[in-house]
Amino acid sequence: MEAGPALEVPNASAPLITTSPAPSPSGVRGRGDRDRSRGSAQSLHVQPASSIDAAERRGGPWSGSQVAQARTGSAILVAWGVYFNRGCHYAVYSSTMPLRSPTNFPPLRVVVSVPCEATTHFDLGCMYAYGAEGVRDYEQAGSWFRSAASQGYAPAQHALGCLYSAGLGVPRDSDEALAWFREAAAQRYVRAEYAIARMYLAGEGVSADPSEAAKWHRKAAQQGDADAQNDLGVLYERGEGVPQDHDEAVHWYRSAADQGHARAQNNLAFMHERGRGVAKDEVQAARWYRTAALQGLAQAQVNLAILYQRGRGLRQDYAEAASWFRKAADQGSAVAQNSLGVLHERGWGVPRAFAEAQAWYRKAAEQGHRHAMTNLGVMHRNGQAGAKDYAEARKWFRLAADQGLAEAQLNLGIMCELGEGAPTDFQEAHDWFRKAADQGNASAQFNLGVLYERGLAVDKDDGEAARWYRKAADQGDAAAQLNLGTLYYHGRGLLQDYVESHKWLNLAAARFLPVESDKRARALKNRDLVARKMTASQIADAQLLARDWKACGDSRPPSQDPRGEIPLVPRIHESLGLAGTFVGNGSTSLRPRWMPG
Repeated sequence: MEAGPALEVPNASAPLITTSPAPSPSGVRGRGDRDRSRGSAQSLHVQPASSIDAAERRGGPWSGSQVAQARTGSAILVAWGVYFNRGCHYAVYSSTMPLRSPTNFPPLRVVVSVPCEATTHFDLGCMYAYGAEGVRDYEQAGSWFRSAASQGYAPAQHALGCLYSAGLGVPRDSDEALAWFREAAAQRYVRAEYAIARMYLAGEGVSADPSEAAKWHRKAAQQGDADAQNDLGVLYERGEGVPQDHDEAVHWYRSAADQGHARAQNNLAFMHERGRGVAKDEVQAARWYRTAALQGLAQAQVNLAILYQRGRGLRQDYAEAASWFRKAADQGSAVAQNSLGVLHERGWGVPRAFAEAQAWYRKAAEQGHRHAMTNLGVMHRNGQAGAKDYAEARKWFRLAADQGLAEAQLNLGIMCELGEGAPTDFQEAHDWFRKAADQGNASAQFNLGVLYERGLAVDKDDGEAARWYRKAADQGDAAAQLNLGTLYYHGRGLLQDYVESHKWLNLAAARFLPVESDKRARALKNRDLVARKMTASQIADAQLLARDWKACGDSRPPSQDPRGEIPLVPRIHESLGLAGTFVGNGSTSLRPRWMPG
């Protein structure tokens, strides 16, 4: 075999060093047996490939074709395997990539033989850990890592710490893991510094200490570790262990993002989208989300899909949104699966298909996604993909309600009030409405007001009814505004006030949806009835109050951090009727509103 030109390797002309055979891997010793003496740098010998007998190479204890890399001076060499010679194991490195079989060599340009010292043992450990020929042996890996770690080789110390942290091949022992990480970190081995940072952040083997975590993250980040830079950015953004500083967060996110770190790119996009630490720029947000999404990061794919769906930072395109949701959904993202279900249910960017929507909702619901559970419950309740199934609807609503989702609690309360799937139970309905109302859900607050006004499951109390109507009305709930205006007109539960009555009835008329034209007409009729008892000055005051009024909240589910739980694509709230106390009849009824997740 003809040898190629040799790489520049320190001490290339030094004679081959002979050493005692490597210790036989026979289990892992405890901490008391650890030898932490530092091994000296070894001389290397560069040999042409033809100088090693092929039979000798193929006959030795090769550990397989798994590739490992080692730095030798300025050269990066590829570990090909191990051969046995004169009672010693030797690592064989090549500047060319090996083929899949250790017995089928490519033309080797350079072979570097290293005696059985730290680097060789570390490479052996890597080959066992990564699975030579597809077989992983963490116990053997731990033995070789320990041999190299005991000679002071930082990468091996870090690797051994990882095994102890995960309990792979050795008993899980956070204290032992931390001790080895500290050994490597003392040599400024960056991945060990990052590992210590994560342990302090999670409280693994030590008391959780965000400040100490931030200190170690900074050490690794300053050495250019992209994971540490991203995590340090998160700490600055949240103000955990360091003062909250969005500018500093952006700095570290950008440092990692420029290295191609997908999660940092996603986080940097979020900062651009929200205008935190940088000027708000949805175009830049879309660019960074796309960069991360093209790397396969599911969260970024979902975020990019949402921008397409909303037309923010790029042209609105439901088909493109569906495409990115699908990529994330195929990776198992429950958020994407739920959102894809919404698109299929509404026919946005994809053919409208209730069965397809229900299938995606179920995939997400079975992962515990509470919004998908609610959406699946709505489909079963309404019979959108088959016959109505109240029992199944209740089951999914209950699962989501037990997770604290206000919309599910509202829907479950409505089923209890209507007697769907079980006898009517106003007390249970009240309890579920109250849970949702305490979270600020306007429809639940309205329904509680109706219960108090009618005395269902509670003592009749117009004052309490007015209080709940006011909470919902302040969020812009038209039906609550209608009922509140009526109570002001009659002076029930609060002082009679025609100006306030006119204001709330006027607002209600303006906020009913176009499909609720009959209800809007009733609100206008009631407003005009109130106006007959008012002076021109009072009417002007009421109109001014209505014009200057602003909703203090939103009855829709709040948007969430797009790096975690993504808000679902907005769905139209379905209403089975209007609850309204109209001037002239004084009747009330609960307003079932089937809320999406």
